[in-house]
Amino acid sequence: MVKFHIVKSGDTLWSISNAYHIELNKIVEWNDLYGRKKHIIYPGQKIYLSSKDENYPVAETTLSFKILDYSFKPIKNAQLMLEFDSKSLIVKCDSNGEIQSIDIMNHMAGLKVYFQKINGSYALIAYYKILPLGKKKLTLTSRTFKLKGNTLPEKGGEHKPAQVIKQETIEKNKTIHDAELDNKNNNQQERKQSIHTDNKKSPSNNIQKNDISNLKYPQATIEDVRTENGKPSINIAQLFTAENLKLTPINEKYRKYIIDAARKFGFSPQALAAKVNAEAAKTKDGEWKADSQNTSTSAGGLTQALDGTWLSACRGDNEQFKKTLLYKKVNHEKIVKEADRLILKYNAELSIDFGAAYAKQNIEELKKNYNLEKIDKLTAEDLAKLGYLAHHEGAKGANNQIMHLANKSWASVQTQVGEGKILESLKKQFPDDPNNAYRWWLMNTYVDGMINVKYFMHNTEGVKPRTMEEIAIFLGGKSLVKPKANENQSFTTESKSNINNNVIFDIKFVAKDTLNIIKNYKFILNSPYGSKLHSTDSLGLDKAVKASVNDKLVILTGNNVLKEFTVGTNQPTVIVEVPFGLEQKAEQLSLASSSNSSWYNPLASCVIRTAGLASARSATFGKVRNNNTRNHQGIDFAANSGTNIIAVANGRIISIVEEYSSTVNFGAFIVLQCQIDDLPEPQKTYARNKVKGDAVWFFYAHLSYIEPKLKTDPDVRAGTILGKTGSSGNASGMSTIEKGGHLHFEARHVSTESPGKGLIGRFDPLPFFPSIPQP
Repeated sequence: MVKFHIVKSGDTLWSISNAYHIELNKIVEWNDLYGRKKHIIYPGQKIYLSSKDENYPVAETTLSFKILDYSFKPIKNAQLMLEFDSKSLIVKCDSNGEIQSIDIMNHMAGLKVYFQKINGSYALIAYYKILPLGKKKLTLTSRTFKLKGNTLPEKGGEHKPAQVIKQETIEKNKTIHDAELDNKNNNQQERKQSIHTDNKKSPSNNIQKNDISNLKYPQATIEDVRTENGKPSINIAQLFTAENLKLTPINEKYRKYIIDAARKFGFSPQALAAKVNAEAAKTKDGEWKADSQNTSTSAGGLTQALDGTWLSACRGDNEQFKKTLLYKKVNHEKIVKEADRLILKYNAELSIDFGAAYAKQNIEELKKNYNLEKIDKLTAEDLAKLGYLAHHEGAKGANNQIMHLANKSWASVQTQVGEGKILESLKKQFPDDPNNAYRWWLMNTYVDGMINVKYFMHNTEGVKPRTMEEIAIFLGGKSLVKPKANENQSFTTESKSNINNNVIFDIKFVAKDTLNIIKNYKFILNSPYGSKLHSTDSLGLDKAVKASVNDKLVILTGNNVLKEFTVGTNQPTVIVEVPFGLEQKAEQLSLASSSNSSWYNPLASCVIRTAGLASARSATFGKVRNNNTRNHQGIDFAANSGTNIIAVANGRIISIVEEYSSTVNFGAFIVLQCQIDDLPEPQKTYARNKVKGDAVWFFYAHLSYIEPKLKTDPDVRAGTILGKTGSSGNASGMSTIEKGGHLHFEARHVSTESPGKGLIGRFDPLPFFPSIPQP
């Protein structure tokens, strides 16, 4: 019989994994809890603790729900009643408006969804006669769902049987209802049901800013009529969003434009959203600026169109441009003057539609003129990267980069990357080789760094984007030439070919002073794949450790780093010399060191910075600088550039910014999100007193290197190495402790990359580290 755990308040997957001594990844696999689902389990949920055996009934349909209000914001803690499998189930949404993994055994029996109103009664908001097979996510979004006034019978109201009302609604929406549930969109992401009740259409030749003619977004149907017993019946049919597209709330206004343009030009909405996000200028809150203008070129608008290309679209110079809303608008409204045409760049709908057309045209040109026939076999996420490469380089330039035919000078490289540290690092890594330097930066840093479709997906299961180098090789191009020097590791990644190049070796522990073997020594081994508890045997050996060539491994006990090394092709036995005093401490190390209650300092040695400041207090949080007149937003821990930074707790990397120039305040940084319930008791108590929600965010800044794996596998255990300290941003020149080198570390109660000026969104991180005295 299958074992399972019923989730209780305060449970997390980390704590369940630790309680039952089961690897977290296995629990994730058995319960299909990939991506964000790891952090949104809810009380009452059944978590399976082993693989389901063959005799266990398998659900025909597994549904997850997201409930949004009329402005596309989550309805927190909404209560639903679900009727399926001849039973009723009352479920409550979490703080994100989500309900996860409802198993339905008989998809032919259908499903009814009721929404609990303010007065406690339930209103039917969705009815399916038959459900699709497999795992589905339904996003229920009502744009006009507002129940006002009372529900008392009104004199003169039409008398209709309740069954008639229900049947009318089903028939009215039957076409779209059935089509959406067919789930046969062969080109793009799995679509979800949409019930359309508004049959009004704008004239096809009248292009308005908010016209979304291709999407059938229904208005909620609210009828107040009298039923057989004289009581009013409120019949509500709500919208089901059709795409697995995730946008930040501030950019939700662009959703319709993105979906329309993506469908028209054969992209996934997520791919187009990633492209727009990469090209658009942004406010501090992350809003895409439709009216942005590049000060050094003619590029402007959301998709940064150049004047020449925009005017080409106005003329319909190619097949794709003739399909654009811009071309139709210019011809329909007879817009002749060049200035009047160029001002249209700042219309968000026209710009997004143009951006999709331009990407499509470049890809078609690559396929037709440069014989890259395998383009048709690329996935949506691959096309997003190829389209962005072609947007940056043009079709010819993109082909030259793929095939390694370009001829670059350092002057032309400087035009693209600027005169700062990026250029300096490239020259050191690629001496006298600007061609390979630029190609490395373009594919490895620029395209891979800017385009990530997973950021724009609610459900990322099975999505494994390839690197731009891998896409180039697939299309028949050349692999990248790796840097000859490793001066700045921000531009290096491990070769993908090494992933399966396994090496097996032993680790031996001896006392540093006597070289005697240390039996049963417990330690943590950090690798690019996470942290794991290890132990030596009676001979002081940890045998048959598996890793890959070029993996960077760190051996720790507590917060003490015992050894760091890179795995070689013929890796010999690794000898670890343990200093006096740490032998005994290791005996106290238990499974909790890698469990949900772990806590690590962000550096192996945390000492508050003093160099370049009036005192150590100036490196702490608050109004502590310039004679207590200027704010400091975190703690500065003294560190030489290249020191490993460590995940303080189990969590997820939600933001990576690889900005290594000196023009950005914080330079390169990452943000680690941790669930408060995953913190050990002292840290959990402090966080609860400072944060209203369920999570806390830790900010690491001025970095010189960020582990590439974090982009594709952002979930990390406490103690995992995340990158290295540096002197990027306004810490330029602070490369050693003597010169003021440091890790800037913040604790935040908001998730945005830029919480605000001063101390807004932040709180004092020092109490998280009770062993570090207050200056």
